[in-house]
Amino acid sequence: MQPVSGQRGSYVQGALRLFEEWGDLEAVVGGDDRRLTYTQLRQAVLDLAAALNDHGVRPGSAVLVMMTNSIEGPILQLALHLLGCRSMWIASVTAPREITEFSKLAKPDVFVYDARTASEVGRQIGA
Repeated sequence: MQPVSGQRGSYVQGALRLFEEWGDLEAVVGGDDRRLTYTQLRQAVLDLAAALNDHGVRPGSAVLVMMTNSIEGPILQLALHLLGCRSMWIASVTAPREITEFSKLAKPDVFVYDARTASEVGRQIGA
């Protein structure tokens, strides 16, 4: 994945370079004890950015995100910023009415949510 025009020195590009150097060192540990090395984290960011791009997420896209504090969170944030997107995060403990109001005000181009933890509210907002 190439950096977005004008972002040659973006923090994500710098992070990906560091991740490549740090290789097999442990990078992220999830609450469910899942573990990623820096090599795995780097590849996960690149893979997710490519998948998002394949689904129409482009530089400048406004992406509304609702997920718990999971191992996928940092991967998603880095992938979105690598693509040049603006991300707006909703805490999973937010009241449904406030989530609905915020999503209307944010006017996102894309909505990403964790179906494992927010399936009902996610489907409602997605509709």
